[in-house]
Amino acid sequence: MKKFSILTLLLIAMVSTAMAQPGFEDDVDDVPLDGGISILAGAAIAYGLKRSSKIFEANESSFKKYN
Repeated sequence: MKKFSILTLLLIAMVSTAMAQPGFEDDVDDVPLDGGISILAGAAIAYGLKRSSKIFEANESSFKKYN
């Protein structure tokens, strides 16, 4: 339990320092951070579907051999 509470406090401290940033003037354009993460998540889902279909086809063909 002691390790868990120390780890939790450490993570909270890291998050609060990572969120600290100086103030910007009003003429600075904001940059969306979501674009790259959504593309990466979509690629991971596509790769997972491709791998699962290959595994399913391999299992199905080995099942047909014995029946």
